[in-house]
Amino acid sequence: MNKMWPFAKRGSRTSTTESALPSQLGYAQFEKNDVWIKIWLPEKLTQVLDRMSAAHDASRPDVLRALLFEHVYGRQELEALIAWKQCRDEEAAASMLREPQAPYPALEGKRSVSIDLFGKATEDIKLFLPRRLKAEIVALAKKDGLGVSDYVRKTLVRMLLGEMVHQQWQTAIGNVSADVRQAEAEEEV
Repeated sequence: MNKMWPFAKRGSRTSTTESALPSQLGYAQFEKNDVWIKIWLPEKLTQVLDRMSAAHDASRPDVLRALLFEHVYGRQELEALIAWKQCRDEEAAASMLREPQAPYPALEGKRSVSIDLFGKATEDIKLFLPRRLKAEIVALAKKDGLGVSDYVRKTLVRMLLGEMVHQQWQTAIGNVSADVRQAEAEEEV
């Protein structure tokens, strides 16, 4: 099991595996990635995302969805969502062993996540995610007075590179120009 802190000297002092807080989220609503947002990320962030993708054997969109879910709902909810999905997978596997198997149905065609490169320093990512998660991100961005792409970029810098780097970055770039904000806002829809 992964340790939360790499220099830990001992394990947990509690034995409970129950969720500390009951969830008010219906996890089933996060199964489908039926809407999308477009985000522009600097090269440094995409490099960190690529490392995380390789380390966790997960696609970059899945890493982004997990980070954004954790940002919006918290670490405890992300861990509970992962446990809920694992339990459902185990139940489905057990059910398949108990019941005779029907032929596999044809998989319906789904639009996959497209990632397009734009120059050396930025990437334009069209990230598909659950409708409720997008609504929460849009609301948080609006509260901060930012476009969705700006808000996600700011959040990822804070989560992946830390608050110190975020503050240095904000000082270095200053305010985002109105024409850049307008261009990103037009592409978010």
